[in-house]
Amino acid sequence: MRAAVGGTNTAKGTTGKRNAVKKGKPLWDPKKLEVDDIFSCISYLNVQKIEGNTITVKNQVGGSWIISKDLLERDMWSADHFDKEIKCTMTELSGLIEQCGDTIFKV
Repeated sequence: MRAAVGGTNTAKGTTGKRNAVKKGKPLWDPKKLEVDDIFSCISYLNVQKIEGNTITVKNQVGGSWIISKDLLERDMWSADHFDKEIKCTMTELSGLIEQCGDTIFKV
């Protein structure tokens, strides 16, 4: 659920509707939106606030969303939680980056 539907704007210290940053025109015709349409998106999210099962995140273009912790756990990868850290050459790193695709990671 997008934070734009309401709630507290912690950046401005106000309550009420928050407006997400919007850049450019839609990539599809919003007038043709129908039930059973299928969408895909890749967003990189930074956790801004944790309140029980409610997580406020900021995406890479500056928009804020409010999502459930369950959704975060079930459907999202983390760059900060990993099994092991490895050392590698720049050539090996290049190969790893190529394999990662759109999966988030830290170098």
